[in-house]
Amino acid sequence: MNSWLHGMNDDSLLVGVNCIAKLIGLEIEPYDLYKELDEA
Repeated sequence: MNSWLHGMNDDSLLVGVNCIAKLIGLEIEPYDLYKELDEA
């Protein structure tokens, strides 16, 4: 997952977290998600 998030960050993409079926939900920077997962 580490390389996947870094690749998304390099491509200036966002990560959708806690989305519903219609893809509505919170989007965050991949690096922020990486930091949160690393701290957990």
